[in-house]
Amino acid sequence: MSYYSKLITEATGETNPQRVADIEESMRQDVFHSTLDWQAKDHLRWGAMEAVKILAATQENPEKPYDSANANLISAAPDLLEALVALLQDEGAADDIGAVRKQARAAIAKASA
Repeated sequence: MSYYSKLITEATGETNPQRVADIEESMRQDVFHSTLDWQAKDHLRWGAMEAVKILAATQENPEKPYDSANANLISAAPDLLEALVALLQDEGAADDIGAVRKQARAAIAKASA
């Protein structure tokens, strides 16, 4: 068993060798978009758990892949759009980048809660 396989098994409890291999591949392809050798051990554990979520979501609905990196932003999109439209309708506020940032942060925080 490789170093990564052991770490994945410890982090997720998964013992099926094929499933562990799938998780490791998802960590490379979907979570980190890179090799694993530069990741800290805690980050690898987190990546294994994210890969499990991705694989579960993909298995449930193969037509709609899970995008963990953008999940909060995607869920915040309607609020962000509403805030942007409101700012654009208010000519004075639309010129205030601080107001735009504040509205965007509030929408993302709301979506993350």
